[in-house]
Amino acid sequence: MHGLGFYQRTINVLLVVGFLLLASFGYLRLQAGSTGMMLREQIVAADTRIIPDYELPPVQDGRVPVILRIPTAKPVVFLTLDDGMTRRPEMIAELRRHHIKASLFLNDIYAREDPAFFRTLVRNGSVIENHTLSHADLASLSYEDQATEICNNSTKMNTAFGHQPRLLRAPYGSYNDDTRRAAASCGMRALVQWHAKVNGGSIQYQDGKGKLEAGDIVLMHFRPEFEDDLRAFVTATREAGLKPQLLEDWLL
Repeated sequence: MHGLGFYQRTINVLLVVGFLLLASFGYLRLQAGSTGMMLREQIVAADTRIIPDYELPPVQDGRVPVILRIPTAKPVVFLTLDDGMTRRPEMIAELRRHHIKASLFLNDIYAREDPAFFRTLVRNGSVIENHTLSHADLASLSYEDQATEICNNSTKMNTAFGHQPRLLRAPYGSYNDDTRRAAASCGMRALVQWHAKVNGGSIQYQDGKGKLEAGDIVLMHFRPEFEDDLRAFVTATREAGLKPQLLEDWLL
């Protein structure tokens, strides 16, 4: 026969085993919840992609096409971010929170100051494009100087981020025929302008219609008021019933 000590030790062992089982169950539930949240985020991101119905015109006569908006009836809008002068972790967090991927038209003079910031945006799905080396007014330069600004910036972006830009945005929207020829010689597929821009927490529309429309390309900057500008963009897209898409998915 077993004494009371034996039974007490048995009870203690069972209590410990029970505690460990409960702890393991709680951990598994926590892990399942975390995995479920990640899957839900992935599903939300996947659900926002709309199949493109537009084909970018080819380079003709050594000149890239100029794109102001995408001619489509599908409920899409495209966010583009220029320069790269201001950089904060909150910017990355806000873009991620709204599941927005953007085309990043960067200048080397800013991108080289904080490449890690832009690499994080790229890991989240945004794409690096070309905005010239020094934010030069291209239309005021010779063909040769324009080619230097564009080609060398592409080389810098490729070296820093492992991606060769294919889209050019001219600083200030200033370009001429030489710009289109220089862009083509540097491997660009298009010169991308915009149909609306966000500034100071509000959207400015070029056609005076007062709302975003399907296919609009929207210009924003890496500025101190980034969060206010992004909030204005998100509000305008929702009011117009549009979904932000990555411009490269529709052009390249």
